[in-house]
Amino acid sequence: MNKTAKIALAVLTALILSSCGVVRVKNSPHYYAGAPKQEGYSPAGTVKEVYYGCSVPGPSYRRMIVYLPPGYDSFGSRRYPVMYLLHGARGHETSWIKKGRVFEITDSLYACGAAKPMILVLPNMNQYNSDIDMEASRLKDAFESFLEIDGKVESAFCRDVVSEIDSLFLTIPDKEHRAIAGLSIGAAQSAVISANVTDYFGSVGLLSPCFILAGKPSGYRSSTYGNFLDNLENQFAGSKPNYTIYIGKDDFLKATVDIYDRYLTRNGLEHEYVIMPGSHKWTMWREAYTDYLCKLFK
Repeated sequence: MNKTAKIALAVLTALILSSCGVVRVKNSPHYYAGAPKQEGYSPAGTVKEVYYGCSVPGPSYRRMIVYLPPGYDSFGSRRYPVMYLLHGARGHETSWIKKGRVFEITDSLYACGAAKPMILVLPNMNQYNSDIDMEASRLKDAFESFLEIDGKVESAFCRDVVSEIDSLFLTIPDKEHRAIAGLSIGAAQSAVISANVTDYFGSVGLLSPCFILAGKPSGYRSSTYGNFLDNLENQFAGSKPNYTIYIGKDDFLKATVDIYDRYLTRNGLEHEYVIMPGSHKWTMWREAYTDYLCKLFK
């Protein structure tokens, strides 16, 4: 790689990290997930913390936040579809709560009948090496968050997360009633997970997907990300997913997402490409989440 290319890569990496809010001042204290609350708002539904065991190397357990819709009755007969919503770089399982105002948006859509009641799952998708490294779901440093993606969490997602949710809650445990979505790196993870396990997710939402992933090489990374395009075509070969991509017109990732859109179109992979006002920021992701939720399970 020549000097110009190295400088360009460094600049691009800095843009990605800063836009995702992942740059942290050196020696600043660690951040903890804390209680799953949205400041200034009381959810209409029920918020649950779920701790579950991990089947891949790393921490022995992880935490996810589960939001049950208003009226959910643990002893009732009604079952619900499920949406898995992934965070981006230097995020964790409460990022959508604290920054995305996900409870308020979801409740507002339920109240006016614009969205179908569903179980909302917010997992932690960071790569941690051990229980000590995880440190109570700590936020990742910039280069940890962006450069250490190794495919472990993605490879175990359905086995660890989806199976746990189906065992604990009143879900409709089939492809047509499961959706997965995420922002930035979480969108790339959503794309890869849904392509690798084609019988799990009937709806996929990619919000500002960041396909520029520079994670460390590993067997998990190779098996998880190595055959993405082939797996993607298999994903669309059978029962086609409802596949929606969102990007802000001023997002610095728009050029790469345009390329992905053209690839899908050229190969006859039916999808919706939504270009919205805004950039790689929470204001755009909140709007995209609102639009996507209104389309699910109708």
